[in-house]
Amino acid sequence: MSEPVERVRITRLQLINFKGFSRFSLKLEPMTMLVGPNNAGKSTIVGAFRALSVALRTARTRTPTILRLADGNHRGYRIATDQIPISLENAQYNYSDDDALATFTLSNGNRLRLVFSKDAGCLLVTLPEGPIIKSTAEFKRQYPIDIGVVPVLGPLEHNEQVVEDQTVQRNLQTHRASRNFRNYWRSSSIDDFEEFRQAVQDSWEGIDIQRPEMTIGVDGPSVLHMMCTEDRMTRELYWMGFGFHIWLQIMTHVLRARDATILIMDEPETYMHPALQRYLLSLLRETGVDCLLATHSSELVAEAERSEVALIDKTQHSGKWLRSTAHSDALDALGSKFNFALTDVLRQRTGLLLEGDTDLKLLKQLGRRLSPSVLGGAHVPPVVPLGGHHPDKAMDIARAMKALMGPDIRLAVVLDRDYRSDEELRKIETLLQKEFGLARVLRRKEIENYFLTPNAISKAIASRNRSAEGASSIDAIAVADAVLDSMRTNTEGLFVSQYVSFGGKDRPGVDPSTLTREAMERFRDQWRTLEGRLALVSGKKFLRNLNSTLQEREVKPITTAQLANQMSESEIPLEMRTLLRHISQFTDQ
Repeated sequence: MSEPVERVRITRLQLINFKGFSRFSLKLEPMTMLVGPNNAGKSTIVGAFRALSVALRTARTRTPTILRLADGNHRGYRIATDQIPISLENAQYNYSDDDALATFTLSNGNRLRLVFSKDAGCLLVTLPEGPIIKSTAEFKRQYPIDIGVVPVLGPLEHNEQVVEDQTVQRNLQTHRASRNFRNYWRSSSIDDFEEFRQAVQDSWEGIDIQRPEMTIGVDGPSVLHMMCTEDRMTRELYWMGFGFHIWLQIMTHVLRARDATILIMDEPETYMHPALQRYLLSLLRETGVDCLLATHSSELVAEAERSEVALIDKTQHSGKWLRSTAHSDALDALGSKFNFALTDVLRQRTGLLLEGDTDLKLLKQLGRRLSPSVLGGAHVPPVVPLGGHHPDKAMDIARAMKALMGPDIRLAVVLDRDYRSDEELRKIETLLQKEFGLARVLRRKEIENYFLTPNAISKAIASRNRSAEGASSIDAIAVADAVLDSMRTNTEGLFVSQYVSFGGKDRPGVDPSTLTREAMERFRDQWRTLEGRLALVSGKKFLRNLNSTLQEREVKPITTAQLANQMSESEIPLEMRTLLRHISQFTDQ
């Protein structure tokens, strides 16, 4: 039995003096997902493959000729410029006079080069490892490749006229493909249509689709109709939603490209629900065809392997794979939450990084005391939870998001103070300000501490105490002070430990005993006042301990929401008022 012939792949693209790239190289994986901000060069790469697809059709039907180029004579083909799907007016980088080159390397060692010349137009040059290409048969043998292209998609025709199969095939990879959708499936085999029909049923719940039927025109041309059934209601395909039109066309182009070498797609996620985007990626993998996909979709990026995602930046000389960047660990660390957080950030071009899942809820409770527009309604930014105090992780996430979406994305970060010194806070903020438009480390232990004002605690306890039958008055401040006293030893130990740990790194020549003495003095200075004590302890633990004490007195527990309701705007600490307004202004930019 003869050995199976290994399928020939396109393994690398090199661009020289081509549109926005002075020099660029991209290694191609079986699934290559191009990500990056607008104007990064993703569509330029897609355009190069679209042009190659057109040029291949010419090369398969014509005998090559001698082409005289700057680096010598080569055999190749002149490609009709009116067929090239990219603008040739600006094909050269920075409008230079030198030729623009796009070179495609195959897994068998052969290369093909598209040359865009201001004088000669578009040329396809053969650069074979084997014999010189002198015939169409030799070209097909040495270049057994085919480019599948999902063209620019549009709405389907209301009354699609019957056209010849030749017209359908000619328009398949152009913006006119949507006009011939019913014609394509009318001329398809029964097996191919049934596979398409099954894919529709699998991906769009409760829907079925029938083969096109022709209505012979009496006073006009014959037209095609294609019926769909959804929830037992049958209607013509035209009357289905535009998103459904797009999805049907995408599946059509994916299925027809099963025998292609590589399938090219540019932002297929447009008008597609996240569930369909995930189904699309699964369908692409099932075909076994290589795929080059340019996207802004966080759903697709989240579903892809890190080894399949290439960051594109036309100022760089090569595509950067996410697997080899520092961004990968940051995105992986977000886990399943990355899927949802990045989707919202991508849509609004704004993101707020917070430590915990409940931090935004707490900020909104305080924001409502200032104004309904402060973190309310449409003024709530998408939140990415960090899972704790992780400045380095926040920096990596910010860099990753900028790489995916562009440097103009607005990012803010708010971290808890915990038990850190003022010197450590300033150092952390200086670091964060390199990547974030708004970067704050709280001056109180955590967000809950900003609810802990003496007046709010007194009024909240009094309100809960009145609701208890036969309740006697409670000295709320005395109760709070007793809880604080019980927390002092542990709080002081954590404060001193953190101070000495940071001081040993920041001031390596200082004796640890000196650092310990400094820390204890600072702690005791702040502990002297009630407000200072309420800022130092863990706000979460204080409320938990306070409520345990209240329950012993048969008083219902108090919550941050109840504390906020007892606070006037002026009672919210100035630092928090300023921060809330800055976050709101930052979001509204």
